[in-house]
Amino acid sequence: SLDFVDLQENLIDGPIPPQLGNLTKLRVLSLGTNQLNGTIPSTMGMIETMAVLELGEGLEFLRANTKPPAIRNMLTGTIPSELGKLQNLVALILDWNMLSGTLPTELGNMQSLVQLIASNNRLSGSLPASLGNLENLGNLALNENRLTGSIPSQLAGHKTLSLLYLQLNKLNGTLSSSFNQAVSLKSLWVDGNEITGTLPYQQQQDRNLSLTQLYASFNQLHGDILPATMYLDNLEGLYLNRNNFTGSIPESICDLIFLSDFNIDGNSLTGSIPNCIGDVSALNILSVLDNDLTGTLPTSISKLSLLTTFGAQGNHFVGSLPEIRSPSLTFLSVLDNDLNGTLPKHSWANLTKMEVATFSGNQFSGTLPKDLGNMVNLTILDLSYNRFTGTIPQSFKNLEKLDTLAVNGNYLT
Repeated sequence: SLDFVDLQENLIDGPIPPQLGNLTKLRVLSLGTNQLNGTIPSTMGMIETMAVLELGEGLEFLRANTKPPAIRNMLTGTIPSELGKLQNLVALILDWNMLSGTLPTELGNMQSLVQLIASNNRLSGSLPASLGNLENLGNLALNENRLTGSIPSQLAGHKTLSLLYLQLNKLNGTLSSSFNQAVSLKSLWVDGNEITGTLPYQQQQDRNLSLTQLYASFNQLHGDILPATMYLDNLEGLYLNRNNFTGSIPESICDLIFLSDFNIDGNSLTGSIPNCIGDVSALNILSVLDNDLTGTLPTSISKLSLLTTFGAQGNHFVGSLPEIRSPSLTFLSVLDNDLNGTLPKHSWANLTKMEVATFSGNQFSGTLPKDLGNMVNLTILDLSYNRFTGTIPQSFKNLEKLDTLAVNGNYLT
């Protein structure tokens, strides 16, 4: 009797036949990356042996892509509550469809479930607290739906959950202290919601050694970012941009030796960038734009050899621009500060991957370094509203990809 059906990555259209429910020995049914429509038959809940039901694209596609797949199913209607009867189901993959309605509370009965992927649908309502009953749950992706309400404490403190994707919904409430009990959680993505309150992990006893990704941008969080830097030792990505955080960037940021992405744009942080920032050698992204930061830019930035993005615009930085030597740098923005002095003479020759460089709205002076012309991949170079003198270097003719060159508001001749 048939126990394995893999028809994914074809051009099968039409509805899913409800007669598939008669395949009582079926363990795997993979129908993703087709052109199926209609609803999910409730008869799927009759296949007690089912371990994998794949009607979407899956977690690997979700991690690697932000755009819809070129070919995909377009299933509509609700998720049948009958699926809750599937006690042997390990993976339920429903992403990139057009499913609507609420998440059935019965899903919390699937005691073998490890993966529930239902992102990029039209699901609404609240997160069922019953999902916290799934003792083996490892990956839960419900991002880009229309979910509301708060994150249940039973789910926030889940002991086996490794990945929780809830971004781009309409969730509110707080990131409760229950997250301190989520000892296996590696990836927490809640950006683009309406979450309020402060960060969890407020005390030494809340130290979390598993969390590597905390993405909480575009919410209404407030308070200090210190907890994220003190008690999350293995962080690799920290995105807290576009919230209401205050206070300063703590020196403890320099203890996060695995940190590659640090984005705190669009908050109300004060103080300066710690001088030790150059010790965070894994940094790819350092973005602090649109805050109220002051002081000078640390010279230790020149030690960041893997840096691809440095955004410091819209603050109150003073002093000179330090040399930036990372050959991987593609984006540099220091516009709208109070920086002065000349541009470094020798930083630019090796920055051949640079695509965007903006220096506008400062008090830079002196002549334009000829090595700026070595940044052959530049598309935007904004030098406007400074105090540059002299002429535009002949080397600028090498910038064949340049779309925007702004030099207005200077003393060039």
